[in-house]
Formats: sequence, structure tokens, C-alpha cells
Amino acid sequence: MRKTDIDVENHFSIFLFSLNTKRANAWVDENCSEPMFFGRKLVVEPRYAENLIKGMIKDNLLVRY
Repeated sequence: MRKTDIDVENHFSIFLFSLNTKRANAWVDENCSEPMFFGRKLVVEPRYAENLIKGMIKDNLLVRY
């Protein structure tokens, strides 16, 4: 089984995206204009999370949520 590129945690007021691979980090660098991190996790407001996940999946990243 392939390792997930990204694991998503829903904390209701924020989503935390764990970037597990170099591909995931490169994708965020290319597609997120001003990423904010909490430790090593990408912080995303709930209103943006669904579209971000869809974009990641569309670009063939393996996302677990």
C-alpha cells in the first residue's frame, strides 16, 4: 500500500494537513500563496479545506481525511 502524501485532521475551527512526502510539500509550495503552519502541519480554514483537498486529489496526491 502506498504511503499517504497528506493526512487531514478536522478540528472544526481549523483543519490541519500533515505533509508526509516531498511531493506534498512541493504541491503546497506551488499552490498555496501564503501557507501558515502549526509546527509541521499546514493550517487551513474550514471554508478552504474542501477545495484544497479536491485540488490535491486532482493532482494525484494520496489524501486521507
